[in-house]
Formats: sequence, structure tokens, C-alpha cells
Amino acid sequence: RHPKVAYFAPSGKATRLGGVAPAVVAQIHREAGFALTLVKADEEFLALWDDPVLTPGLRWGI
Repeated sequence: RHPKVAYFAPSGKATRLGGVAPAVVAQIHREAGFALTLVKADEEFLALWDDPVLTPGLRWGI
């Protein structure tokens, strides 16, 4: 079985990619058989990476 790869197109914003609702991502994964989502890690995202997290499913740094 060959892995399935998805490509995306940039949004109208010069340096950012368009967002997709989580429900749409879940539907695409189910219907197409994808098992992985990759996210571009920009400076804003990386600045938050080690911040404390407190959710029902994940906790760290608290």
C-alpha cells in the first residue's frame, strides 16, 4: 500500500496558509485514508509551544 499525500494551496495572505475547520480535516482523513496532518510552525506558533497546557485531554507545564 502506498502512502497518501495531500498538498495545500496558500491563502490570499502573503505569508500564511488558510485554515481548515477540524471537522473538515477529520472528514478528509476518514474518507481518503490519511493518518497525518502537518502544520507549518511559524514564529508565533513556536513561541507558544512550551506554554503550560491544561485541557481535559492534555496537561503539561502546570
